[in-house]
Amino acid sequence: MIATKTKPDIIFHTGLFSSVYWKIRDAVTRFVVIFGGASASKSYSVMQHLIITTFEDPSNWLVIRKYSTDIQNSVYDNLIGIINEWNLSKYFQVRLSPLGLVNKVTGSRVIFKGLDDTEKIKSIYGIKRIFIEEANQLDFNDFRELNRRARGLEGIQIYLVFNPVVITHWLKEELFDKPYYEEHSTKIHATYKDAIKWLTEDDVIQLEMLKDINPNDYKVYCLGEWGKVRTGNEFYYNFVYNKHIGQVDPVRGVPLHISFDQNVVPYITCLVSQITQDENGVYYLNILDELCLKNPQNNTEALCLEFARRWGDYLDSGLFYYGDATGRKRDTRGNENDYDIVERVLQRWLSPVSCRVPYNNPLVAKRRDFINRMLSNKFPVRIKVHPDCRYLITDIEMVQEDAEGKKFKKKKTDREGASYEELGHCSDAADYLIMSAFENYIQ
Repeated sequence: MIATKTKPDIIFHTGLFSSVYWKIRDAVTRFVVIFGGASASKSYSVMQHLIITTFEDPSNWLVIRKYSTDIQNSVYDNLIGIINEWNLSKYFQVRLSPLGLVNKVTGSRVIFKGLDDTEKIKSIYGIKRIFIEEANQLDFNDFRELNRRARGLEGIQIYLVFNPVVITHWLKEELFDKPYYEEHSTKIHATYKDAIKWLTEDDVIQLEMLKDINPNDYKVYCLGEWGKVRTGNEFYYNFVYNKHIGQVDPVRGVPLHISFDQNVVPYITCLVSQITQDENGVYYLNILDELCLKNPQNNTEALCLEFARRWGDYLDSGLFYYGDATGRKRDTRGNENDYDIVERVLQRWLSPVSCRVPYNNPLVAKRRDFINRMLSNKFPVRIKVHPDCRYLITDIEMVQEDAEGKKFKKKKTDREGASYEELGHCSDAADYLIMSAFENYIQ
């Protein structure tokens, strides 16, 4: 059976292609999002599509990776491999410096660039198709600039390929959750089952055994679902997704415990929890909700008002609040300090013992050791986080330890040029609550 036929008369048979390829070929939207697990023929299918379209259309391709040094040993070498396997090398002019391919039949060019060379990206024009490999390595500003410069031709398409390693990544927030991108995107989810005829029995076993070895890696690489890949340098090294994440519901008649982190970029944070105790004296800390308010609502007063709106029906049984000790000395907006604002806005539910904010924050390394011991059940405290608390979960999974045992908080720049710490805000709020609420266990 013939899959497709081009000029010159080159026949590509269907047996060469996975189901992912056909979905890519049928996509007509501007954005084609190919995501999922390992060994799923995601990138390979795009490269097959690239080669065939150079015979069908003289338009040019731009192949992008975050770093130019990664291109030759990945996409470029794989493209050359497919061309040679299909006996098409006579139809292509190959260049090594700079890297490039030209289809001699149509004149279609394939240009390879890394985004660490932004000035050269700015000079590119006449591109109809862009292939972004490992799209999760890009910042949103990188993607936005590429999209802005892809203009002047009909039928422009941008192909983004990635493993869904973290649910709070901009790829999820923009391409999956924003109406504009949703309307103009084709989503192609792929797993190893889409390419299983090319995998050995051992290949499949190695992927499926991740379920027992590392449930999170199983989610990402086998099921192709949103998750986080562990590096071995996690700050919360005893956190286990299946153990510490689960459905938890608020209980009537039990006080609420809220904890603040007053950084305002990228958002200001409040966690909502309850603490109960069973007949054996075991405490249960259930983190029920997270409030992460972005500009223009990223101030303490707006945060407290939003908390009251969401949780006012549960506040008659009492309220305790925790947070960063430095919030006693500064505020996010105005002349009051942060906890003056909390007291003013939430005063109807507060008592003289509601404030549990320390005058000095515990050392970060001490927090790390204590909380990890708690996560491994060294104390009679069990922690469970609601799965909708995705910023907190991402923090717990992603925050790394630096050389001094503190949290490594990498700086990023937002769209307006403001510098901020990408991670650590929700987990800091959780730390403040745990260290104060269970301080009797601290040695």
